[in-house]
Amino acid sequence: MNNTTIKRVLNQNDLGIIITTDAHFKEHIYSQVNKANKMLGFMKRTLNTRSDQFLTTFRSLYLAYVRSHLDYASEIWSPKAVTLIKMIENVQRRATRLILPGLNYNERLNKLNLLPLVYQREMKDLTTFYKLKSGYYNVPVDQYFKFCSDKRLRSYSNNKLKINTVKTELFKATFFNRIPYLWNNLPLNIRNNNNLGIAIFKKQCTEFYKTKKFGPDNPKVTWLP
Repeated sequence: MNNTTIKRVLNQNDLGIIITTDAHFKEHIYSQVNKANKMLGFMKRTLNTRSDQFLTTFRSLYLAYVRSHLDYASEIWSPKAVTLIKMIENVQRRATRLILPGLNYNERLNKLNLLPLVYQREMKDLTTFYKLKSGYYNVPVDQYFKFCSDKRLRSYSNNKLKINTVKTELFKATFFNRIPYLWNNLPLNIRNNNNLGIAIFKKQCTEFYKTKKFGPDNPKVTWLP
């Protein structure tokens, strides 16, 4: 281009997301987990207390300096592979163990009012879709998601999305394929209420996810059919 040879690169950082030539996000996930672990190590060296009075402060610091690395733009890169899910989840397992060493992981999450990170990413997916659906973004939602339109079907009255036809494993893990399953799995009272504000929608979804059983040693996404 303009007599300049353009170098071929295997990856490129675009707005904080590492994009690779194979369109996978392993490298990005490794990078974010590494950043989160470094911040967690800094917190461990700096904060020398495990008192219950410190729980709120610890939670705030964790959310701001550790989980933020694992949350950023997860709608783009959220994995379905168990190995990657465990790698990300282990950061939060170590973080919560610092402040609550005598409890198991699910008990620590309950005490700190946190969701497993795999559920947190699904919450972000749903919140982003709800914002799209509600017109918060100038995006032609109907081009990407279709609600069931046949009034003879039960799925019409249940306000469900049509499931996409997936031909590749790569597309299977994308936001556009995850959303129909995640949305359709929500309770009917959430799906059918179109007047919820974002904060109320997130709160109701959080309460729904808190009812789901979580196996820390074998964490899985909930949207796989």
